[in-house]
Formats: sequence, C-alpha cells, structure tokens
Amino acid sequence: MSSQDILVFIENALLNDYKKLIYISDEYKCDGEIIKDIIENFAEVNVKNEVIVLETRHNEISAVNLDKVVEGFTIY
Repeated sequence: MSSQDILVFIENALLNDYKKLIYISDEYKCDGEIIKDIIENFAEVNVKNEVIVLETRHNEISAVNLDKVVEGFTIY
C-alpha cells in the first residue's frame, strides 16, 4: 500500500466518517436545546399553575368570608 493509497483511504473513509460524526453531534445538540426549551416551558407552566392554585385558595377564603357576612343580613 502506497502513501497515496493511505491518503485516499483517509480522505474517503476517515474524513467522511468524521464529517458524519460532526453532523450527528450537531443534531444531538439541537435536539438537546429543544428538550431544554420544553423543560423550561413546563417549568413556566408549573409556576403559573401554582399562582392559579394560590389565587383559587384566596378566592375560596374570600367566598367563605363573604358568605358569613351575607348570613348576618336579614331581608324584610
């Protein structure tokens, strides 16, 4: 095998495999960024849900208090 044959082998086999590896790595990176964005969006939704739950509890307490006040009124 001559040095020219070795260079051709490196160019055809190894460099192409390396280019494929770089392409796949870039794809994994993009996929990872998409998953990161999805997780961040879920976290934002979770925070908003927690706020809604707290507001709902506050409204429930307010409704109970209002009910108690209304019970004190007499309609003639």
